[in-house]
Amino acid sequence: MKLIITGFSNSGKTTVFNALTCLDLETTTYPTSISAEVEPHIGVVKIPDVRVDKLSSIYDPKKIAFATVEYIDYIGITSAAAGGDVSQNTKVFNLIKDADAIVHVVRAFKDESIMHPLGNVNPVRDVASFEDELILGDLELVEKRLEKIGEQEKKGKKQDEADKQLLLKCKKSLEEETSLRDIEFDDEEKRLMLPYQFLTTIPEIIVLNINERDINSDKVKELRSKIEKYFKEKGKGAVPPVLSLCGKIEMEIAQLPQDEAKEFLDDLGIEEPAMHKLCHVSYDALGL
Repeated sequence: MKLIITGFSNSGKTTVFNALTCLDLETTTYPTSISAEVEPHIGVVKIPDVRVDKLSSIYDPKKIAFATVEYIDYIGITSAAAGGDVSQNTKVFNLIKDADAIVHVVRAFKDESIMHPLGNVNPVRDVASFEDELILGDLELVEKRLEKIGEQEKKGKKQDEADKQLLLKCKKSLEEETSLRDIEFDDEEKRLMLPYQFLTTIPEIIVLNINERDINSDKVKELRSKIEKYFKEKGKGAVPPVLSLCGKIEMEIAQLPQDEAKEFLDDLGIEEPAMHKLCHVSYDALGL
C-alpha cells in the first residue's frame, strides 16, 4: 500500500511523515518551490496486526511477515487562485497518480512564526482549495486528450468513440467543479478511465494537524463536522475520512520506547498513535 502525504506548504506534512514512519527528518527540509535537487522522502512501515501476533504466538514460525505501507512525503502544492506555480503542482500530481491513496494534511494549528501560503489558517478553505487544484489537474488532462483526439480526427484517423464520450462526460463534470469521485460510471467507463489515473478518483484521507491544546477539544469536532458538511454539499460521493492529530506531539511520541510512548499517550488522552490510527483508516478507505 502506497500513500502520499501532501497538502499546502507549511501544513506539517514532514512532521506527520515523521510521526507515521518513526523517522526524524528535518521538518524544514523542503524549499517553498521546486528544483531539480528536491527528492521525495520515502518511509516503509510494518502495519501492526494483532492477528499476526496471535498466530505467531501459537505456531512460532521461523519468519513473521507483516503487511507494509509506503509513505511518500514531498513538497506542498500551491493554489492557482493565489498565483501558485503550476509546474510545481504537476510534479506533485505525478506522484499522487502512482499512490493508492492521498493523505491530505490540513493545517489547523496556529503559529505566528510559520507563514501560511494563503495568508491565514482556515482549514475548510484549504480543503476546498485543495479539491479545486485536483479538479483543475484532471481538467487539464482531459482537455489535452480531447485536443489530441480532435487533431487525429481532422487527419481522418478514427478514434475510440467510447473513450471520447467518457472524456466529454468527465470534462462536463470537472467544468462544473465536481470531482469525478462524485459521478457515477458504468463498468466499461471505469475500465476506460484506468489509464488516465484521474486525481479526483483516488481515495483521500484528511488529516487535521492541530495544536496540542486542541487534542480532544470540541473545537476540533466542530471543524471536522464543517469539513464533512463541505463534502456532502459538494457532491453525492462518499465523504473522505477526517482525522485529527497533533503532528508535533505525535512525532515526539514516535521517537520514544514503546512503554514510554504508551504512558505519554495515556497522559494526553490519545487512544492510539497516529501510525496505527491512519493504518486502520487507510484500509477502510481502500476497502481492504
